[in-house]
Amino acid sequence: MGKQSNIKTVNGVQYRVVTDRGAQVGDYLMYDESSRSYIEEGKPYEIVRVDSWDDPQIIDEEGDEFDTVWATSYELLEKIGTVPNELITHEGVIYRNVARDVKEGDKFIVPTITNQDYTAGKVYEITEFDSDGDPRFIDDVNDDYYVSSGNYTVLEPVSIDEELAAAQARVAELEAMKMKASRLKVGEYAKVVNADMTYASVGQIVKVICDDGSGTPYRAKDLDGELVGWFREEMLVRATDEEVAEAQRQVARENIKPGVYVKL
Repeated sequence: MGKQSNIKTVNGVQYRVVTDRGAQVGDYLMYDESSRSYIEEGKPYEIVRVDSWDDPQIIDEEGDEFDTVWATSYELLEKIGTVPNELITHEGVIYRNVARDVKEGDKFIVPTITNQDYTAGKVYEITEFDSDGDPRFIDDVNDDYYVSSGNYTVLEPVSIDEELAAAQARVAELEAMKMKASRLKVGEYAKVVNADMTYASVGQIVKVICDDGSGTPYRAKDLDGELVGWFREEMLVRATDEEVAEAQRQVARENIKPGVYVKL
């Protein structure tokens, strides 16, 4: 019943699955399965370049340009926009306003455009579906009318408990993303806040030289290049540029040899 949507929603963003043309810069592609550690499954990657062989190039999780000729089992997507997903109350019932095509069992639609005889943002009760699968309703002048696919949203009944659970899950997802984004990377400088079982001291500036992903992932060396041990994530915090510069100046002062003239 109705027309096939060919629309996909990922993290609140709506995409059209592209099957009628080749990849273009600004499109996205997504892998349902990935055998590569630097490509996440189910994540849309923006195409930054299309090479002379028409192969899309993306930026992977390690910040490198990835040639998709080495992994062609992706879905090509065209970004449409953010999906309307607000909660509204109609006739005492709470609904979620969702951008999709109607299906059997739907009761209300909300046009997203204004026509001569109906109004954008107003709720209309579905009376039937026409032969194309479009919803028909009684318009503002009491006539039977329809609105076509892509020009309306659908009201889905929801419970507050379900919405709360979904919101909490989204918060947890965002917190995990924030934690991943703030994770120290190899080559960055950190300040030691817990020196247990290491050769470092609290407050010392060290450089991360290894991250093996274990429970104690970080191996570090001091600014003289000496290894100072392995650290759990909570034992280090990212050092500021000012802290690194001051620590480097301190090391330089300590390494001045007698009889050597220096410019202070």
